[in-house]
Amino acid sequence: MERDSAMASFAFRGSREPVTLLGDSFFRVRQFVPSLVPAVVDALRADPYVSPSTGGIDSDTEYAYCATTQKCHVWRATSAAPTCFVFPVPSSSSGESSPPHCVLLPRPLNASAEPAVLLCTSDGQLCFWNAVSDAFTIDSNTILDVRVPLQTNERITTAARVDSSQALLGTSHARLFSVRVFMHRGEYQVVPTVLSESRGLLGRWFGGNSHPIGGTGTECAISSLVVGPAGTDMHCLVLAVSARHVQFWCVPMAMGSTVPGTPRLVNADMGIHRTLASRILYARGQRYSAADAMSIEILDAAFVLNEEEFVVLYVDRSVPSTTSYGLALIDVPKEPGTSLTPRQIIPLRFQDANDPRPGARPRLHVAGTQPSVAFVSFGRAVIVQLLSDPCGSDEILQLRHGADHILGSCVAVSDSDARWKALTATSGIWMVDFHVPYAQQQAIEYVSSSHGLERLTAANNQHQLARWTRRLATCKSASRARFGSMMLHTHSN
Repeated sequence: MERDSAMASFAFRGSREPVTLLGDSFFRVRQFVPSLVPAVVDALRADPYVSPSTGGIDSDTEYAYCATTQKCHVWRATSAAPTCFVFPVPSSSSGESSPPHCVLLPRPLNASAEPAVLLCTSDGQLCFWNAVSDAFTIDSNTILDVRVPLQTNERITTAARVDSSQALLGTSHARLFSVRVFMHRGEYQVVPTVLSESRGLLGRWFGGNSHPIGGTGTECAISSLVVGPAGTDMHCLVLAVSARHVQFWCVPMAMGSTVPGTPRLVNADMGIHRTLASRILYARGQRYSAADAMSIEILDAAFVLNEEEFVVLYVDRSVPSTTSYGLALIDVPKEPGTSLTPRQIIPLRFQDANDPRPGARPRLHVAGTQPSVAFVSFGRAVIVQLLSDPCGSDEILQLRHGADHILGSCVAVSDSDARWKALTATSGIWMVDFHVPYAQQQAIEYVSSSHGLERLTAANNQHQLARWTRRLATCKSASRARFGSMMLHTHSN
């Protein structure tokens, strides 16, 4: 089912508590509108073509940010009237007008302490502040300014936090940089280091200049970095996603150490795009063709609980006048050289025209519940997809106002609920709680009561599975409650 929300716009007088828009056995949807200063409101509402901006919300620090080409605004997302901290963005030496990548680093020894701020421009300029309150004492002569050693025409395309003193950067040349922050002789040091593997697997594909075979086109640029949880050996698995390639790295946790460990390449699959496209086309009853495969791209990815598998978000433009999306579940490789093969394809019922606005790229988050839940964030909608057999349950929550859009989101687990938070341009902060055990129970009971499980097992057909899911969604739509003028209107497919 699809829902349109009549959400309130940002006002300078915010709400002290989240307002419930919808609540039933499956969902609780709330809206929180903080009282923000006009400069932040203007940055959030800025025309992305005239003044591009990026935004996000961090579940670990509970801070939100909105960055433009000149300034980065940071504030506590849980406060009704937060203090807004403003950080200057260094001008690009190449003349590019793109906002910086912002990484918030939590302070590990004090959960209530202010996070540190790390900014990185597209041309590799790094700026670091040890706490957000340093914005009040900023002096251009004391800002720690470091540059990432990029190659000619190479740009920073994405950033992600590894731990409280380390971030990763992905580039347009499919390279990764580790940025460590540590104290040395009483002063903070910011050190960028390229992740490299001398020879072997990476050497065969990336060569001496760390360039992927096939040049440095957009299909090689790293569009997303996915960081898994730390293991008992104090290493974490990192997935670097490009439009047609993926890389797996084992990265040591820095934790403020001045002596870094050695990262290790686990797997780099240059053929995953062909395998994925083949499975998608086969599920539609088509034979593989190179022309159709070129219309399929990998957008994002996320680890599933315990890192035994990961989910890939893809876009399919092979059908004329149609842009469709889907998820692919793939086992995490254990050894170098292992070919990655999707073991399940989940087409999403959401179809949308390509959003040309800067920063409108769909993003994927997976909450580590049992079973896991995928949240796919688009510019004006979020899809909630239950990753389970025999019946995947999905919902579409859509912003009603055309001028509104989602800037950034994050997920967390609260008891048995999967929680998704999003920062929007004009509607404040969305909070969606999905009660996973109840949704899973209802899905299984519905299929079983209609002898659907046996039919699905015998047919082994994804289209049949989708029909059962739509029937389940139609039954659920009848039980949705409405709450006054700020309601979520329900439309059944």
